[in-house]
Amino acid sequence: MKVLITGANGFIGSHIANHFLVNRHIVIATSRQFHDSTKALLSNAKLIELDVLNTEQLQNLSLQ
Repeated sequence: MKVLITGANGFIGSHIANHFLVNRHIVIATSRQFHDSTKALLSNAKLIELDVLNTEQLQNLSLQ
């Protein structure tokens, strides 16, 4: 299953994303920015720095 997690740099979001990774799901994780510790934890996820309130970024987004 492919899963999109917004706010994946936060405590809850990063742990939810990691849970899906551990259970062999494809994870796409978004956040305005990622800390190095989150990048390490979610190294097998596709990390996208994105502000979901920025409509221009959303229009140019490719989740492939």
